[in-house]
Amino acid sequence: MNSLVEFACVPPALLPLQPYSTSQQWYSAMADMHIMQATFQRNDAILDEDDARDKFVARRLFRRLAMSGRFEADDPRDEILDTSFRLYSEDLRPSNVLIDEKLRVVGVIDWEFAFIRSAVDATSQKPRVLARRVYEVDGSI
Repeated sequence: MNSLVEFACVPPALLPLQPYSTSQQWYSAMADMHIMQATFQRNDAILDEDDARDKFVARRLFRRLAMSGRFEADDPRDEILDTSFRLYSEDLRPSNVLIDEKLRVVGVIDWEFAFIRSAVDATSQKPRVLARRVYEVDGSI
């Protein structure tokens, strides 16, 4: 959220301050923050009219998915997953993990790439976001 204030000039008063009880609440708030970034950021935010439209549509579609609960646990038995969040790091190479003499992990350093992720998202077997691009004949998305 600091980046939204620093780079997108979002007024701090518009940023959420409360904790979230479910992943749907978190994803909805995140979608709103993405829309705020598109609304307030002026410098180098878009390349041209087509880029602006693509980014706007992507943000609105993400918000619609979040508001409809598409990022929640599929199985009602997984409700505990929907209300828990975990700290993850995508940089867990050997030089960033501290171990003791019994080879037990006792610490992790270099948290530059750490982030919070819902347990539902982390344990899901299906892709949460489609990672394919559909190109038309002229190359636009």
